Amino acid sequence: MRIDCSVHALACPIAPQRVRENWPGAKLIISLREPVSRTISHWNMAISTEEDKENNLDWSDFEVAWSDSRLQCDTLYGSAISRWLEFFDLDSILIIEAKRMRGEPAIVLKKICEHIGVDDYSFRLDLVRNTNTASDRRPLTLFGRLFRSLANLLPDFVKRPVVKRLQKKGVNIYKMPVLSGKALEKRKITDEQRSILAETVNEDLLLLEELTGFSNPDWWIQS
Repeated sequence: MRIDCSVHALACPIAPQRVRENWPGAKLIISLREPVSRTISHWNMAISTEEDKENNLDWSDFEVAWSDSRLQCDTLYGSAISRWLEFFDLDSILIIEAKRMRGEPAIVLKKICEHIGVDDYSFRLDLVRNTNTASDRRPLTLFGRLFRSLANLLPDFVKRPVVKRLQKKGVNIYKMPVLSGKALEKRKITDEQRSILAETVNEDLLLLEELTGFSNPDWWIQS
């Protein structure tokens, strides 16, 4: 059994057909986060990592960022899933609300095992470490950028054992002061900016419910 985990595959317009061509019997597991908090988190990440600048953009203004389809696409779940349903049956898709993975991990893992057709497994949940948190997104110093560039030049067989050992210990070397600075303060949006999302997000949530039956009334934006 092969498993692939990709954040952006859900919204990628060409991914469904490619997956169908290579793995026609694929079982899909989709983890959905409350759309507004997902959007804000994505926006903050792009700014703190300077991903926007690397793509010759300036997302410092939220309204400008939201108008960019590259921010919207991962938030519009209904639109994304509609493309997958052109190539896969609804029965092949398991939708999980992201917060359940933290609050009810054992139940969620049982559902996943049933969905992909494997026997129940006794997972060691005590070994799980939270990763990819906002505190990890510290801006790299000049030395940090140089270090990362040099590390990328190392062959995998040299780098992999070191990386795995550090991951096992929960060590992120890029948190070292010499490699990165203090994490930027997390930005928030105003109620007025939130209302900008309302029409697009609410229409998409309605589409998601019509296509899959998945619904969470708390996700709707009251404008």
